[in-house]
Amino acid sequence: MTIPAIDSQGHYSNATDFPVWRFVKYSPKADGFHKLASLALMASQFAPKARGPACAPTREEAVRGGLELLRARAGEQDEILDGFEFDESAGSIVDWVLLLLRSRKRVVERRQEVDDAVFVDLIVDLDGWFPGGGDARASVDDYIKAIGRRTYREAASGKITHFVPFNPAYPDALARVQKAWMDWPFRGIKIYPAAGFRPSGNVGVDGIPPIQLFQDAPFTAAELDQRLWKLYEWCNDDGIIITAHCSPKGAEAMPGLGHRSNPYYWRAVLERYPALRLHLAHFGAVRDDVPDHPLPEEPLWSDGRIVDATPDQVEASAEIDWDQLVPTENWAIQISRLADRFDNVYTDTAYHQVFPRRGTGKEGQPSFEDIANRREAYVRGLNALLAAYPKLRKRLMYGSDWHMTVASESDMDFLPNFAELSNQLDLDPYDFFVGNAARFLPDDAFGVPIPDKAEWEDAYRSTGEVVIPRKG
Repeated sequence: MTIPAIDSQGHYSNATDFPVWRFVKYSPKADGFHKLASLALMASQFAPKARGPACAPTREEAVRGGLELLRARAGEQDEILDGFEFDESAGSIVDWVLLLLRSRKRVVERRQEVDDAVFVDLIVDLDGWFPGGGDARASVDDYIKAIGRRTYREAASGKITHFVPFNPAYPDALARVQKAWMDWPFRGIKIYPAAGFRPSGNVGVDGIPPIQLFQDAPFTAAELDQRLWKLYEWCNDDGIIITAHCSPKGAEAMPGLGHRSNPYYWRAVLERYPALRLHLAHFGAVRDDVPDHPLPEEPLWSDGRIVDATPDQVEASAEIDWDQLVPTENWAIQISRLADRFDNVYTDTAYHQVFPRRGTGKEGQPSFEDIANRREAYVRGLNALLAAYPKLRKRLMYGSDWHMTVASESDMDFLPNFAELSNQLDLDPYDFFVGNAARFLPDDAFGVPIPDKAEWEDAYRSTGEVVIPRKG
């Protein structure tokens, strides 16, 4: 089987690796998707680990179990749960949570059922960002032990490479990462600014005030900056890759903190270390909802998505002097400017939902016409970016954000859909699906052969258009 793609972004951890209770209690996402996810995550966090399909709770049992646990611990948040009823139409969300109840080995096996891509595992460490500290049950050391087991390695079959998380909430953050780097053959670093810190300038930058930390935080904004700069120096000196969440949506510890992922804050880092190997994940996002923004010190995220990047706006942005760029600029444009200026800046399409999925056309959900219009705007905006910033053609990587795509019931179709969409994009599809990521990642990232262009095109472009069939 010829590898169809390198999936540059995904998550293969389970519920033990996430501070579930803090997320449920303090996250602003208290309805819809996140209410259901929070309920079922609570069930998976505190219920005994399932041993197999016969032991796993049903969708409704998982949600109701989470509801009971939440009511026992929520206290002041009881009003959030009043009137909650299980809705079978949200079954894919619960399926996602039930997947997180499984062992990490089973999570990887489930990923192998989706498609034949090789994939990058971006481990996230959010402990210390939620008020009151973190409560993830598993440490990075636990994760290393899990992925080192023979049964896990056999399930991964050489098709997964791991990035270790850097969490600047720890006083010894760099020492922790360096120890993990010695203990296991990690191939990059993952950081998650949306948890509540800027990549740089936490004490204030270019007229933007210092960040506000939650009450009784055991560190200062200055200490955050010091820990981050130590990471960048080490990664720059040793040629180590950093992948950073770069979307205002995500696992925010408090409302509005996702705006601290703004690519503007990477400018100072890249100006000091222009050769830094940096992957700005999500390309600024493509979601059609703008998050709440109660933080006065952060620039607003306005028209930040590819679908909002009109050809005229993109063309005009390319004429703006570098020193005149502002943090309120479209995030996709900012990332494109960074990729055009610095040789080792990459980005991806992870969780760019521009295709019909579960619920499309139903009451309260986008219609098929809405989705088609969004996809048309996406293609138009992305092609405008590729034309204005041609180096982006060699820096844009395919990414899915699996297992989040399980929750939207789009994981089985994500790669085939993007293969079809790539025929409308002004780029080399081999570079997008394989070549760019192969150049960015270390040569020994995977234990299976990565196809060259001729081999890949013979398998997936023999008719002139790219076709990657749905697995199974």
